[in-house]
Amino acid sequence: VFTGVSTQILIGLLLSAMAFVTATPLAEYVFHSPELSTLFQVASPSVLLNSLSLSCQAAFVGFGKMKLYSATLIIHALLKTSLAPLLAVMGYGALGVVSANIVSVAVSSLLSLALVYAKLTDTSNSTPRSGPSAGRLKNMVSYGLPLFVSGLLGGAANQIYRFLMAVSCSELSIGNYLVATKFSVLIAFFTMPIA
Repeated sequence: VFTGVSTQILIGLLLSAMAFVTATPLAEYVFHSPELSTLFQVASPSVLLNSLSLSCQAAFVGFGKMKLYSATLIIHALLKTSLAPLLAVMGYGALGVVSANIVSVAVSSLLSLALVYAKLTDTSNSTPRSGPSAGRLKNMVSYGLPLFVSGLLGGAANQIYRFLMAVSCSELSIGNYLVATKFSVLIAFFTMPIA
């Protein structure tokens, strides 16, 4: 777990820094909206925070601690759904919504990290714990590479579609598309308990 979380933190830091540095060129030259650069820069820590949160949630699943997994998801959702509208109504607009997302994922991922650390340093558990190692990282990469490639190929089409929409469609069209996709999630709330 230490190896996985440490690797996620390093990769997340690198990608967050890249997102921050490339925010202005992306906003100006790709999206032709220089005013978006601030939003991109504010959102850049979400790469690190989301990867940290996902790796900690995977550790909860591995430890069989589904209550902790659920608790961190609920905390994230509660913070996001309470802060985002509040900041938007207070006049912060899109910047407030992005900031609310960053704050909510930061709180839930740091809480997740603290809970994973507490689980790993639990003295009542007799299993010996050790820090990150290159051997374990090699095993994790060899196991995870096929999963990564299949996930990348499966998710790439959706991201390419969104990127092309952002470049070539109006905000109204994109908003309508996103409302339609969110509506499909709402339908799943009603069909999942039945299935």
